[in-house]
Amino acid sequence: MALLAPGPPAFPIIGSLPFVGLGKVSSQLGPPLHRRLAQLPYGDVMTVWMGREPWLVLQSPEAVHEAFVEKGSDFSGRPMVTSMGISAGGGEAGFAKAVPDRALGQLRRTAFSQLFSAAQVERAQAEFDAEARLLAEHLLASSDSASLRSSLRRCVQNMVLRFAFSTRVAHPTEEPPSRLSTDTAPFGTLLELTDAIWSELTATSTFVSDLLGVPADSAVRDRLRNLVSERNALLVELIEARRVAHARGGNGARADAPRNDMLDVLLVSGLPPEDVLFTLVDLFVAGVNTVSTTLEWTLLLGAEFPLEQARARAVATRSVGGGSGGAPTTALSYVDALTNEVLRYKPPLLLPRMAVRDTSVGGFAVPSGHVVFANHWALTRSEAHWRDPTAFRPERWRSADEEAGFGAARGASACKFLPYSIGQRACPGQRLAQAELHAATTALLATVRWRRMAPIDLSEDFGLTLTPAVEQQLRFERVERRAAPRRLL
Repeated sequence: MALLAPGPPAFPIIGSLPFVGLGKVSSQLGPPLHRRLAQLPYGDVMTVWMGREPWLVLQSPEAVHEAFVEKGSDFSGRPMVTSMGISAGGGEAGFAKAVPDRALGQLRRTAFSQLFSAAQVERAQAEFDAEARLLAEHLLASSDSASLRSSLRRCVQNMVLRFAFSTRVAHPTEEPPSRLSTDTAPFGTLLELTDAIWSELTATSTFVSDLLGVPADSAVRDRLRNLVSERNALLVELIEARRVAHARGGNGARADAPRNDMLDVLLVSGLPPEDVLFTLVDLFVAGVNTVSTTLEWTLLLGAEFPLEQARARAVATRSVGGGSGGAPTTALSYVDALTNEVLRYKPPLLLPRMAVRDTSVGGFAVPSGHVVFANHWALTRSEAHWRDPTAFRPERWRSADEEAGFGAARGASACKFLPYSIGQRACPGQRLAQAELHAATTALLATVRWRRMAPIDLSEDFGLTLTPAVEQQLRFERVERRAAPRRLL
């Protein structure tokens, strides 16, 4: 029988946290967890006790490919820490189900073929573009006084609201309200609740409570449980109101015109009510925070590297009502290269998986129920797989000698960059996230120029996402469009 993978020493209750996890408590006590894991001298497959729970940590594309592609069905489970279990209904519904079953298979097929299909995302593209322009105007109107993080979250939340409910909640600087911002009090409350829940889920106290095994019914969890209960009740009301409108329309009574948004698709999908509810919950957790955090990194890195910002702006300005008539040009790929490099340089953290049967990786035993964590930061900083990985260079994604052909990569080489994961737990909303990122990045580049007000702090905080450790402000100014030169006949 193969041995368990090696790793740092572990103590009762606290496990290996003194060696790997103190940076989450205070930056004075060490680097954040993702960086500390990459420093440990135990190879690319190792066992780390995260409090009471053993984690198998994978830190090479080869190890990730073996686990998530070659043995994908062995590692198709999803572990659930207590706080996320409270938010996600205990892993009994939605995409967060702990163990794949027929219902999860149906949900994922519905997601790829209907909820987040190319046609459904394309239907919403104009709405995303409009929301991105409103974000740019809000940043200009609020000058350097607005909270950058809150502004970006509101933009992405509104993209999600437009996609799922055909509505939005106005920025505080908007006047008069836009066409879509009327009768939005319940949705404003929904956004307040999702923001408060996210703050609870990402708090250091929650991180420590989860690792130490504080139970869900503890008084420590009261605030999170109450917020989740309010959010779920509100979503059920919104779902039921739409269901009633559909029923009235079917009986010949006057009803709102079909929206064909995500909620409409969910209601005719045949999915059970609990999957409808928690699919929307997943959308407001995973679908908001990764995208808004990537946009925050885009702005911070654009301020830190103004030449790359200017190069991308030259392309974005041409593609938004420019001389090409709005049609993308070959050079437009620089905007996508910028986004790819942001996702590589400050990568989204991959959710842990769980072994659903006894198996192995790299010759080491992995018992059923073992948590498996692929350290995406280590994958994107590997000197064996990237040229100059510590440098921020969007050009690498356009170079034939580097990553221009990455989209066609196969095997282990495809696993060095996984912003949307891979295999049986790959993100079903990838098309939606890409459309939101492209719309927001292009509109911001074409409309505003931004620069730092103080030295940019690019340090990271390990959590459910890899967020900037410090919230920062930037200064925005409008990009003046030059009139196209007249042609002489």
